[in-house]
Amino acid sequence: MKTEEITLKVITPMFMLGADNKTPELRPSEFKGMMRFWWRAIKASDDINKMRKEEAEIFGGSGENEGKSKVKITLKPTQIAYNEYRVLPHSDTKFFKSNSIRENSTFKISLTTYDDNYFETAKNVLLISILLGGFGKRSRRGFGSCQIINSQQLNCENLSESQLINEILEKLNKISNTYSIQQNNNNIQIKNNQKGGNYPWISRKYYPIEKGTN
Repeated sequence: MKTEEITLKVITPMFMLGADNKTPELRPSEFKGMMRFWWRAIKASDDINKMRKEEAEIFGGSGENEGKSKVKITLKPTQIAYNEYRVLPHSDTKFFKSNSIRENSTFKISLTTYDDNYFETAKNVLLISILLGGFGKRSRRGFGSCQIINSQQLNCENLSESQLINEILEKLNKISNTYSIQQNNNNIQIKNNQKGGNYPWISRKYYPIEKGTN
């Protein structure tokens, strides 16, 4: 059994609610669900059956001969504040306000694997989920974004943009060794050199190059 603990700071309001769908709550199932999503997106396999089998080996499944998850997520609030925030910021309608975990809140996330063979993969998937995604509702619109401020593996506060891009590339390739970097006058691209199936997968990740920088 291995464990990785990471301290995160909330960058944008996080709409993650409890069972009553009203009270803000850090939910391990939401983080684990995002890990599944990003694992599939990174693997980018066109063999769906094989990918599902591999996913079940790590995260568990309900199918025949699919056992429990090898991965456990636990969350510990350290400095959490709440407020109401507009889910649609451009709207003045009260209906679109929702309770949220506010920006600058901090919490710890612990990843534990019950089989050491899956620890490195699970750890890198969690880090990529944090670096590229968000958690809770409206995460695809930029909400629920977090910054890694303390980790055994990575501290984003101390990294330059180019170092962070290289860290992302390294972690992607530890999960699926199919990624490379391309650069032109306008941007740096992390490119996936294989084509995935009929589901969301990473093709390219763009990082604009600011004019006047080297």
